[in-house]
Amino acid sequence: LVRMREWKLLFTISKDGVSFSTFYKNTRDRDNTVLLIRDDTGKVFGAYLCEQWRPGMHFYGLGESFVFSFDKDGKVYVSRYSGENEKI
Repeated sequence: LVRMREWKLLFTISKDGVSFSTFYKNTRDRDNTVLLIRDDTGKVFGAYLCEQWRPGMHFYGLGESFVFSFDKDGKVYVSRYSGENEKI
């Protein structure tokens, strides 16, 4: 039997505002998070991070993290780690 973690909402603009400081504070010491965004045109996209969010000037993350988007029919497109940034 596989047990999944219980989902917990850590940050939402409607409740917490638009401050990145608040976002980082609310997600501190949390790993395995999902970020969901709906833009002004209704497009939904996001990311899964297996480590905690933190501000920085350079990219970071593990190969298990990924970004994703949905098309208008609800089909999911996933962009996984490619290693391309390692060449920079």
